[in-house]
Amino acid sequence: MVKQWFTGVDNYIKKEISDYKDLLKNLWGINNADKTGIPLAVNAGRVLPPTGARHLYQVVTSSKKQVTNKAGFNAFGEYLPNMILFSGEII
Repeated sequence: MVKQWFTGVDNYIKKEISDYKDLLKNLWGINNADKTGIPLAVNAGRVLPPTGARHLYQVVTSSKKQVTNKAGFNAFGEYLPNMILFSGEII
């Protein structure tokens, strides 16, 4: 199944990119990136209730704000500069 996937990718590249052989010679141009969201509101964690307590409450914030970090690297394993996205307003 994996071999079929790579064969399909190879066929797609050959069909879509006229100078695909030059692309394979320059591996700095082949990049991969992924993003991760880091929440700014953290849960309180464990709550230690008094003995015999029937109802347990935990105080948490209702904020859903987060910071997004996008990291990547090329086919040689060199890391691309990180991109950190903060929430804000578009003016």
